[in-house]
Amino acid sequence: MLTLRDTFTLAWTKLRSRKLWTSLFLTLEILLFAAVLVFTAGVRGFTEGLETFNSQGLNGKYLVTAANVRSNPDLETDPDVMDLAEQLYQAALTEHQALAEQLGLPYSPDSEIAPTEYIDGQRALVVYSPYAQQAINQRMSDYLLADQADLEAALQSYDYTAIYLQQQLNADGSVVNLQNGQEDLSRYSSSSGNQPVQTFSGLYVLDDDLYADYLFTDLELDPDAIPVVLSVSDAEALLGLSSLSANASSTEKLQHFTELRAAAAGQIVAACYRNSASQEQIYTALQILDQIDRYQDEPGFTSPSLIYALPTTPCGPVTIQSDTRTAAELEQADRQRAYQTALGTYTEPFQQLLRFQIVGLIPTDTQPASANDLLSTIQSLGGVSIVTPLISTSYYDAHAADLAAVYTEPDLSLSYLGLDRQYLIEFPSADTARRFINEQSCQPRGDLSQGCATPDHLFLLTSDNNHSLVISDLSQTFTTAIIIAVAVVLIITVVLVALTVVRSIASDRKEIAIFRAIGFRRSHVLQVYLAYALLLTAIIIVGALLVAFLLGGLLDPWLSSWLTDFLRATFLTTAPLSAQLFTPDPLLYLLLCALMLLIPLLVTLPAIVLKTRESIISGLKYE
Repeated sequence: MLTLRDTFTLAWTKLRSRKLWTSLFLTLEILLFAAVLVFTAGVRGFTEGLETFNSQGLNGKYLVTAANVRSNPDLETDPDVMDLAEQLYQAALTEHQALAEQLGLPYSPDSEIAPTEYIDGQRALVVYSPYAQQAINQRMSDYLLADQADLEAALQSYDYTAIYLQQQLNADGSVVNLQNGQEDLSRYSSSSGNQPVQTFSGLYVLDDDLYADYLFTDLELDPDAIPVVLSVSDAEALLGLSSLSANASSTEKLQHFTELRAAAAGQIVAACYRNSASQEQIYTALQILDQIDRYQDEPGFTSPSLIYALPTTPCGPVTIQSDTRTAAELEQADRQRAYQTALGTYTEPFQQLLRFQIVGLIPTDTQPASANDLLSTIQSLGGVSIVTPLISTSYYDAHAADLAAVYTEPDLSLSYLGLDRQYLIEFPSADTARRFINEQSCQPRGDLSQGCATPDHLFLLTSDNNHSLVISDLSQTFTTAIIIAVAVVLIITVVLVALTVVRSIASDRKEIAIFRAIGFRRSHVLQVYLAYALLLTAIIIVGALLVAFLLGGLLDPWLSSWLTDFLRATFLTTAPLSAQLFTPDPLLYLLLCALMLLIPLLVTLPAIVLKTRESIISGLKYE
């Protein structure tokens, strides 16, 4: 009987008999397997670090955006819409003429924009006519308007965490940031090319539970200011800070973000809201003052009968400096105002000084979407694409009446596309979110203006508010890369071990025959060569582990520091988070070592059995 000790002694002697070939083979395999071990530990550390940093803020939530993009028949070429528009037009002509006669005002039908015209003999809708718009809006309201109840019905068979409403508000006029507390009135002149920043021309109402991680801590709120959360790019523009280039280092990005947070936290920004009538008054005042300045010394020049005085305080009203109009002119102006009021087209000039306080910053994408390398692509996933400025739902509800004086819901064109009110659904997992999108989203027919909703799929579902699903897919891609790398190395190892064992058996045919002749059984020979293969793979495993841990221990402190800075710069966070790149998984390492040990043995076993079945005589004849 061949003892286990003797078996491994013979196998070890055989291993040392071909030192050059065996050394080259073992060196190659150790380096290959060590590379796989380092690669798997590095990928695990990278993905865990990515998930740790991604868990902050909106990127830590699996959000799906639902927009009710209603199905859009071609209303602009619909004969019924044209007929309705013409009916509205004719009714308006009759009403307006009667009202003008009642007030003693002249009236001409030419002052109205007809809703249809003929082009090459074909009737066409004049889309900028108010009567054409009224007709379209009436028809639009008939098409698949969905609300939260419809969304909840679609979600019945899915596990979800919450539904949030994001509502868009637009200023019914202009909201212009004051520069050093002063209002630049020249912007209301048509000849002025100066366009001050209008950061707050629109507001987005969103539950602050979603963006709580981006709020500044220990901030004293100003009770007279509107608390807003801005994107990094908006804050840079507002504070006059330049954006960093895409090639800036992680250290530069973090320093820039830290300085931006310090400058923006609690900052009060003054802005002036003026509706269209107030803007028109300033424009008229500027024109009249310019006219007086140019021609007052010219012979025969007569000053206008109504001269406005420009505001003397930021966002102040336009006042009358001089009014020499006759009683008839004043009466005519009153009649005209009464006419416009009756038609609902008169707007009283209104202006209001607004104060906004920056209470948080949301990171925006730090790299262009066209990034062409892996790290740039990952950096492009660090930001979110939710539009700002944001105000909380609770603040909006408490001040809805005051905000309504400045901000209104967007026009029906945005409502029709589902862009004025969108729902954000939070899911507990990426798989559920992805399945909901795949199964319940309507499919756009071309661009959004052509519609999307159907009776069975009322919402257009996307995951574009954050990149949580993309990062989840990226982690799966890394897992696939690990599997491919392990499979390649295993195949190489199996082939080389099999070649080594088979080559050894082929060259040892005479030796095997002698062993058989002196009493070795086939099972004994099989034992020796299996032990030989086992020693080869064991040396590969032990050597690879030593190289991997040595290499990981030497490089990990530097690489982990780099990874931490990279992820902080990617997600623009100052949170006390860190990442460790070399993060071995004991269970995975155990599985890889077991595969490296077992698979070569199983593959070489048939070849060993086959070679040991040769006759003793043929083996002794082998030279």
